[in-house]
Amino acid sequence: MILRRLMQHMKEQNWIAVGLDLAIVILGIFLGFQVTEWNAQRQDYAHAQVLTARLIVDLEDELWRISAERAYAADLANVANTTLDALEGRREISDADLMINAYRSSQIWWASNSRSTYDELVTTGAINLIDNPALRQAATEYYNTPLDELSLTYGTSLQYRERFRSVIPPQLHSLLDATCRENVYIETGDYNSLENILDFPCDFSAPESDIADFAFVLRNDPSLPDLLRLRINSINAQSQTLPYYTDLLNLAIESEKPQIE
Repeated sequence: MILRRLMQHMKEQNWIAVGLDLAIVILGIFLGFQVTEWNAQRQDYAHAQVLTARLIVDLEDELWRISAERAYAADLANVANTTLDALEGRREISDADLMINAYRSSQIWWASNSRSTYDELVTTGAINLIDNPALRQAATEYYNTPLDELSLTYGTSLQYRERFRSVIPPQLHSLLDATCRENVYIETGDYNSLENILDFPCDFSAPESDIADFAFVLRNDPSLPDLLRLRINSINAQSQTLPYYTDLLNLAIESEKPQIE
């Protein structure tokens, strides 16, 4: 209709009307672009809010995972020290308790990162939708840290685990796995279950002669005390780095929470 009227005004050489018609067309096009841009911005904002909320949930899960790592490592260091003291004659424990503690000293805690939101942000190029720089930078630093650096029970301390597994009879190891292993499934976010992960009664049935024979092997293996010391010292040293990541994530989450609530 505007185009038909414009042509009519041009035929009539009514240039004022032509100018008004052109202005209306241009204004309509401009408003159309503006509405499209406003809608895109609104959608980006809504999408950013969803991604930010999801990223916060992932980082809160990571805070729990760090707490679980630290709790597990503390329990593991305790049983490893008990084992070391027994092997070096500073503590008297039964053959069965030595076997249990030596086994638990070889255990590891491994939980994968909750990082699906961050990976989506990076792969889709949407990382800049997170407009809180503290949150964005903390997530980038944390998720680009190798997972091995965030685990207290990996690395050089695994040498003890390998040595222990090389000397224990398979039937005894299977028995300990079935009865003395830590609670391997703890609900993410359940802080109450992080106490005494490895410190619980271990009920198993094995011939006393088998236990005594294996305890003799443990007490007479010259490599085990050194490998236990390496394990304990590695865990203790690496434990000093985790509070940094706890502070990093806590500060980032707290900087964003007032904006999304």
